[in-house]
Amino acid sequence: MVLVHLVHAGTRVHQGDVLAGFDQQDQLKQFRDSQADYLGFLDKIKKQQADNSIELGKDQTALQAADDEYQKPNWRCRRTKWSRASTPTATA
Repeated sequence: MVLVHLVHAGTRVHQGDVLAGFDQQDQLKQFRDSQADYLGFLDKIKKQQADNSIELGKDQTALQAADDEYQKPNWRCRRTKWSRASTPTATA
């Protein structure tokens, strides 16, 4: 911190008077840099959340497709059993 203002020795001061002042440029720069870093992290988080949401949608679609594919033979099997059961059989 750089001191830019200091009350001279022997000066009468009252309660609330400013006795010293510091250059705030370094603090402001550090604040702006930290704020930019913070906003950058927020953007990264939002992007990652969006990417995760997309991947979740893809995974759910693939899971549903796999489940549908798995269920197809079972439906065919049920249909075939039902068809055979309802069809009269010829006995010789």
